[in-house]
Amino acid sequence: GLKRAMGALVQGVESGMPADKAGLEAGDIVTRFNGQAIDSPADLSRQVAATRPGTKVVVQVFRRGAYRDLN
Repeated sequence: GLKRAMGALVQGVESGMPADKAGLEAGDIVTRFNGQAIDSPADLSRQVAATRPGTKVVVQVFRRGAYRDLN
């Protein structure tokens, strides 16, 4: 459903971890992280690594044909 190939596919989420608490689900495609476009899984890895632990960010995902913002 995306207009072009982009983002990072979430293959799984561990129960109780920050991604789970934020509402991420397996199958989501992360398209933005803290306002930055995510074009590939490597982009997401770099953005997460550059973020201090405990920092709250907005993650935009594409899920079932719609974009959603998660905190």
